[in-house]
Amino acid sequence: MNESVAGLQEPMWATWVKAFALVIFGLVAISWPALTLGVLAWLTAAYVLVVGIVDLVSGVFGIGGRSYWWLKILIGAAQIGVGVYLMRRPLITLSLFILITGLFFLIRGILELAYAFDPNTDSETKSLLVVTGVIGILAGIILLRQPLEGGVAFVWVLGVYALVAGPVSVAVALRSRNS
Repeated sequence: MNESVAGLQEPMWATWVKAFALVIFGLVAISWPALTLGVLAWLTAAYVLVVGIVDLVSGVFGIGGRSYWWLKILIGAAQIGVGVYLMRRPLITLSLFILITGLFFLIRGILELAYAFDPNTDSETKSLLVVTGVIGILAGIILLRQPLEGGVAFVWVLGVYALVAGPVSVAVALRSRNS
């Protein structure tokens, strides 16, 4: 594995915490699709905050050991900022909330596709990254194109993404660890 991909790998505990938070989020979103968007916004903010904290801590522990530790710290700090902002404004307008969430999915999907096409990534890991990348991009596009019409569909898009991306991220981490 080349240095650029190895530098972005995170400890297994970080992957498990993120995946667990994602699956819990997905189960809640699909189980109660009629949740008020304020509560859903708070749950999303909590997830973004947890991921940000995990990325920040992972980056700090990676100082000196991984070449991209500073990027993990920067992304973690940005995610913490977005998570806190969303928590402090639970009644943010639906269109802005969906815009932020759609951009988050779109950017994450693009990054996962970029990692999938690294020449040193094995084919099974590439397949898993392509699946989560395409799902992230599609979820982002759907959310960005339908900001107000979403309602229950918005909840379902978030929930399905979370339920697929959580376990797949664990599979990618396990596959990478065994490579």
